[in-house]
Amino acid sequence: MATNILDNIDLRNLGELLQQARKKCGMTQADAAKVIDAARTTIVAIEKGERRLKPNELIKLARAYGRAISDFVRP
Repeated sequence: MATNILDNIDLRNLGELLQQARKKCGMTQADAAKVIDAARTTIVAIEKGERRLKPNELIKLARAYGRAISDFVRP
């Protein structure tokens, strides 16, 4: 079985990168929450590094932010 790269990633750093990308494209936390069909508080937790992101959520957010997934997960 393939290992999930998100299992070994620094959640705080990932959250920071996601927050920067979201702000750069002018989206609010509420906008981002709609993209992954979650509450705004979920985006807050993800951006603080308090909640692990599911792979499909990362794909949706990267797409919404106009970024590649590798922008968020590469070391």
